[in-house]
Amino acid sequence: MRERLAAALVVVVGASVPAAAWHDASPNLRRVTDAVWVGGQPSGDDLALLCGAGVRTVVDLRQPLEHDIDAERLAAERLGMSFVNVPVRAEAPGDGAADAFLAATSRAEAFPILVHCASGNRAAAFWMIRRLVVDRWSADAAESEARRVGLRSAALRDFALDYASRRLGGGNDAAGTEEP
Repeated sequence: MRERLAAALVVVVGASVPAAAWHDASPNLRRVTDAVWVGGQPSGDDLALLCGAGVRTVVDLRQPLEHDIDAERLAAERLGMSFVNVPVRAEAPGDGAADAFLAATSRAEAFPILVHCASGNRAAAFWMIRRLVVDRWSADAAESEARRVGLRSAALRDFALDYASRRLGGGNDAAGTEEP
């Protein structure tokens, strides 16, 4: 009973933070668009704020050995958000994980969305993949945004570019649109 009351209070407090006012409230999370946040591990308070800002889906890119997935899933679901885990090995991301991420972010009803990992590095790289493959951004525009929201790994950047090139059939000839 006490947990339910606390969760309800968190939702009410979080609901008082409009999406437009919630901008990088946590040093760990970055708002990319009105409907997308990318970053590292959110705290319980971060999840409540994001819920109040309208986030419907949490996409966690961490592997099971990195944390207690069930605890995060339960915390998100208690707030009324969907939870998706797409395990990504930072040192060796795979096409299967990229495919699963694109599938998880392909439904309009999943948005607004939070994409996170432990530090934001994988989350930024996988958001870059979506920008390249789905939104058809230029490589320069997608990489610039990814760096702004947490991409630090050259290997993850190279994976994102290679995956997108293979998925798009040899290259990304998009005109570099800014936002869909």
